[in-house]
Amino acid sequence: MTSDIETLSVEDTNSREEDNLFEILNSRREGLTDEEVNERIEKFEYSQFVPEKTNPVIKFLLLMWNPITWIMILTASITIVLSHGGGKPTDWEVFIGILFLIIINATINFIQQRKSGNNVDTLTESIEPEGKVKRNNYWKIVKAVELVRGDIINIKSGDVVPADGRLIDINDKILMDQSSLTGQSFPVNRSVGDEILCGAICRQGEGTAIISATGPETFAAKTMMLTNIDYRISHLQTILLRINNFRIFSIVLFIIVELLIMYVGFGYDYRRGINNILALLVGGIPMVMIIVFTIIFVHIPKQLSKYKTIAKYFPSIEELSGVTILCVDKTGTLTLNKIVIEKYSIKKYSDIETNDIIYYAALASNIENQNVIDACIISTYGDINKLREGIIELDFKP
Repeated sequence: MTSDIETLSVEDTNSREEDNLFEILNSRREGLTDEEVNERIEKFEYSQFVPEKTNPVIKFLLLMWNPITWIMILTASITIVLSHGGGKPTDWEVFIGILFLIIINATINFIQQRKSGNNVDTLTESIEPEGKVKRNNYWKIVKAVELVRGDIINIKSGDVVPADGRLIDINDKILMDQSSLTGQSFPVNRSVGDEILCGAICRQGEGTAIISATGPETFAAKTMMLTNIDYRISHLQTILLRINNFRIFSIVLFIIVELLIMYVGFGYDYRRGINNILALLVGGIPMVMIIVFTIIFVHIPKQLSKYKTIAKYFPSIEELSGVTILCVDKTGTLTLNKIVIEKYSIKKYSDIETNDIIYYAALASNIENQNVIDACIISTYGDINKLREGIIELDFKP
């Protein structure tokens, strides 16, 4: 195996001849052998794209890094440092109670987020793509994470491309839907030598390709990594932050007023005044509000996962729920991106029945390599096995 394979990408393959590409990837049309595959897996590991995960301990501690927790820690510190004298013991009960609330809030948040994250991981695994690969000169189905550079894969209508690669053979023509990657509304025509991207959907035709990039090196994975760079504060988070700031300001203001009234106005003794200040601090902390919002935020993604919807950034759900006008570039963004025939809307110009019109249209459709329109007509007709009973197809010209 040459060293070029370690850095070879789709962009590199565009400037190389087909034979040279086979040489660089140390591959052949008959496919790789099991020994070659195992060697590459051992060297590069599985090609699965795994986003960087935060250490659970650090993640738990970060859940306690917020202004409300700061106030509670300050209150607990004041309880230990200042709540003494007057012949009374230190208020350890208040100190322990405050720490208990802090830990309980962070624990609920951590557990709920972990459950939601596990649901997302389970959903991701359930929709993990597969690919038809040629190895040892035989075709077989494997998971996309088991593919390596140099593998020969087969792509046909309806398949999702499992890795970046370059077409080496096609039947007639092949149309690829790359709307989820490039934003192109219509499928693009691909010829021998053209690149195909991981995540694209084959809408028509059939062909074979040689894989040049897998896992985190694919165009789709690099695009996903861009979404991990930065998140802005959501609208609801901004409101909660303002509420917290207002409560902090109010608590500080009331403490100052209370100090003046108790010690200057009425001459309270030290311990009595401190107890009143602690009561104000503890009573002014909105612990219930934080717990309620935490449970809501992590429960909604769990519900969405039942519909195979992955919510990577939880506040985005709240942002979307507040949208009043949504502008999109194409209907496929909001719909299933499928064409459907409504029988009642078919306009007839003769006495032929609607079902017969659909039957004749289905007969004129390409069953083997269906494009978008063919698939729509055939699915509307229903039983594809009975469609051409007693009919022998000699040639098909669309």
